Amino acid sequence: MEVRNHLPSDAKKPKCLFIGPSSEKNSPAGERFKVIYDSIVEPVAQAFGMEAEDALCDRPRVITPAMFRQIRRAQVIVADVSGGDTCVTYALAFAHSLARCTVFVTNENGNLAFDLEGMHYLRLDHEDPESIRRAKDQLTTHLSEFADLGWISVANPFFHAAFALTHSAAVGNDAS
Repeated sequence: MEVRNHLPSDAKKPKCLFIGPSSEKNSPAGERFKVIYDSIVEPVAQAFGMEAEDALCDRPRVITPAMFRQIRRAQVIVADVSGGDTCVTYALAFAHSLARCTVFVTNENGNLAFDLEGMHYLRLDHEDPESIRRAKDQLTTHLSEFADLGWISVANPFFHAAFALTHSAAVGNDAS
């Protein structure tokens, strides 16, 4: 797939942030983090003229102030949800509240939570070169869609719930 740079020449580079679960560098999760960032996120983001960054959830269940700042600065968040790390989940919830574009990474044979099925995601076996190639192609497609929408996304559980509550209140069906 041909990638076209969606940015005016004088525009500040948008950021693509990869968030992964806490892990030791030489552990299987650490290797997965490195493969996803180095082989998929960084090259695809750079092809779109984006600056790629990574953020490791180094403390389970805690989003650090630095990570909050990274999420606020990023237009796109790619997050590895394969390990069920709560820090990654909380970081995604914060990104959704800011209308950031998000892409979930899960195991190739893994299941997504029921409310994430319609979202942008990559299924990946990080040890399989063909799976990595497919994930790069999928991420390229997702970033192209996001760029066409101006790097803003309200297609996420946070905005779906807010819409439902607003719509319900507007028609007099307030469930509270």
